[in-house]
Amino acid sequence: MTQALALPTKRDSRSPFKALDISRATRKDYEARLPRFLQFVAQSGGLSINTFLDYKQYLESCEDLGVASKNKYLVVAKVYLREMHRRGLIPVDITTNVKTFKQSKKHKRAGLTAHEISKLCKWMDEDLLLKGERKYCRIRALIALLIFQGLRTIEICRLDWNDFDEQNAQLAIRGKGKDDKEFVPLHPKTAEALSLYQYSFFEKRQYESKFKTDTAALMRLLRSAMFVSYSNSSQHKRLSPRGLRSIIKPILTYLGIKKTVHGFRHFYTTTLIQGYDGNLLDVARYTRHKSLEMLQVYDDSIKEKADLPRYEQAFSKIAF
Repeated sequence: MTQALALPTKRDSRSPFKALDISRATRKDYEARLPRFLQFVAQSGGLSINTFLDYKQYLESCEDLGVASKNKYLVVAKVYLREMHRRGLIPVDITTNVKTFKQSKKHKRAGLTAHEISKLCKWMDEDLLLKGERKYCRIRALIALLIFQGLRTIEICRLDWNDFDEQNAQLAIRGKGKDDKEFVPLHPKTAEALSLYQYSFFEKRQYESKFKTDTAALMRLLRSAMFVSYSNSSQHKRLSPRGLRSIIKPILTYLGIKKTVHGFRHFYTTTLIQGYDGNLLDVARYTRHKSLEMLQVYDDSIKEKADLPRYEQAFSKIAF
């Protein structure tokens, strides 16, 4: 017979993730995924000692979710239940001995190819320039950060103007899961693109009289977001990762490139591994991966692709 339990009341469990030492973005993600678990509990007749295991089995049956998404929902439920147990609102930790889903470390989606990158660069120099210098400089700066620096979307969106050290050709970046910023060297093409974008950005504002006389206002501008949104709903607010994807993805679609924005990072990492002859320690200094495990996945993929002709040749004598 399973032990009967009860979920905390809404009043008792208000802001369930507030006391956790996590980033604001992670907290928002948790809050967005939690209702699925709460709805499952309600439809299952309440909480029991086996609820978490039952929830895992329910997620396993959800064909509309990939393994990565299933794990995210499962982890959120686990964090919630453990936090409620820590607060004394649930008498036992019902998540014990329930494992997450086994997930392949291989990439599910391919990165951009050298041919696709060349196609994109040609479009910028031939078509984008005709749409106005300001737009050209902004998009060129974004794409340079993706191609030559391999920055994640969140890392680009976190950039402020004073993070750009033009004189020393370096950029202060707050990486994934980091609280502090670190300087990374800029490829000459990136440094050039950022300098042009900076000039076009500040040239427009030098005619605004308040910046001629108000030094404090100018300093605030230097500490402001490098990339802002021009959409109606987020006018002049810091560009979000979603907003960045909405800028780049239509360009890729227009060029017939069926890849995600994260595909730039795949291209960047793969290009470095090939350029450094598989020396993953050297590559890690530029990609800023926490461990070599993920870089090993990239390296294995490169070797597997290079070995395909030999694999195909092994079956060449079969008349099929």
